[in-house]
Amino acid sequence: MHKESGAQAIIRELEGGYSIQSGVFSAVNSKVTVALNPLGQFEAKVDPAALSASELEALARVSAMSNPDLDEDVLGKILFGAVPGIRHERLLGYYSQIYAGYVKTGDFRATSSSGGLATWLLVQLVEKGLVDGVIHVQPSGGEDGLLFRYAISTTVAQVRAGAKSRYYPMDLSQVLRAAKEAGGRYAVTGIPSFIMELRLLAEHDPDFKHAIAYTVGLICGHQKSTKYAEAIAWEHGIKPGSLRSVDFRKKIEGKSADEYITELKGLVGGTETTLAKEATEVFVSSWSHGFFKAKFSDFTDDLFNETADVALGDAWLPQYAGDYRGTNLVIVRNPVIAKIIDDGLAAGDLHLDVLSPELAVRSQPGLVRHAYDELPYRLARADRRGAWRPAKRVGASEDIPFLRKKIQDVREQIAEQSHIHYQRAVELDDWSYFVRKMKPLVDRHSLLYAITDARRILGKGLPYLAKRAFRGIRRRFGLTDSPR
Repeated sequence: MHKESGAQAIIRELEGGYSIQSGVFSAVNSKVTVALNPLGQFEAKVDPAALSASELEALARVSAMSNPDLDEDVLGKILFGAVPGIRHERLLGYYSQIYAGYVKTGDFRATSSSGGLATWLLVQLVEKGLVDGVIHVQPSGGEDGLLFRYAISTTVAQVRAGAKSRYYPMDLSQVLRAAKEAGGRYAVTGIPSFIMELRLLAEHDPDFKHAIAYTVGLICGHQKSTKYAEAIAWEHGIKPGSLRSVDFRKKIEGKSADEYITELKGLVGGTETTLAKEATEVFVSSWSHGFFKAKFSDFTDDLFNETADVALGDAWLPQYAGDYRGTNLVIVRNPVIAKIIDDGLAAGDLHLDVLSPELAVRSQPGLVRHAYDELPYRLARADRRGAWRPAKRVGASEDIPFLRKKIQDVREQIAEQSHIHYQRAVELDDWSYFVRKMKPLVDRHSLLYAITDARRILGKGLPYLAKRAFRGIRRRFGLTDSPR
């Protein structure tokens, strides 16, 4: 791709629908406003004709999609390169410590989606007076049709009310404006692209460099639109506009960590109703399908929130996945965060196992495969179409297996078509319309996966098949070994 100016890049980013829509554009220029579009995604309202070339350049400087000169490698080195003992890994970025574990004390673990470390760290930052507040996602009670929004919490109770995962679009513009006016120091939580744009904003504006004291990054596969929660509810009788709250990850005792339920509260026939649904009961539940995915999510190569002071996710490893209570993956980069964790270990508040970089990467197999291994194909596909796309740290390439190409193709179709067909289904007041339109794509995805799995198993040969059959017989007749 030829080198283009920041002004040119930001215009093409906006026109192509690649923007992160974090809200930082509004923090740079008050002429840019943010609003929720009909597809349930936040959208920056930018009129390029109303902005000067220098104003467009300023937007490009804070964009994770239009500023290739300050990518995650460069910013990571600026932020953490001088930390004593810091190391670097191609996918993880910089790291000083890597753990898997959970909070032992209190109910942090029970009231979180995973091991409770994110909320515990935020509480520690507040209690130790290291920040004046926390900028994070809180339930909004359905104000303006939104179930969640970024807010500033200044008390421990408020911070703890923001626990749990929110699979929902977010916008930082209002809280950034409030934080700048207040003049305090804040800890901010966010997905990789949001944290990256906050770091770019801090490099651009000294006021925000002061305001953003610590960043607590979440490891997340992709961002959803508001329609994801709405669709789960509608499938089970809570019509669009009638959903009041959702708990995306409610733990089930005795199940594995990934076998959580979604709890929904809303109106069914005018009556307040609470529903609890397992993933098998939800048509749009599979993250592999990518229903209602934001476009930028397919064009980021920041898997482990590389510019965050600490990155947290789920430790999807066999030794932890069976515990329904949840276990965090923790990647530490900032010395202050490292000291807080060390103190927590010494006090007996935390249970943490040291992980190797290899195990950390292995804990996110689907994320690594889709967002890194197969990103070059998505870049090449855009180039083949002659479409603008952001510059990434990996090069464009079609060198992935044929079936994986087809899986990528159908995922793109599911992501794009789900927005369109869902909007039409709402207009028709007909949930079944959405299912009819999307099920052929879902079935195609399932078939491609089935063929891929069959080829993988057959490729391992007869000894492997015999071992699988033998294990199946032992399970069938209760002859499995006792857990060690």
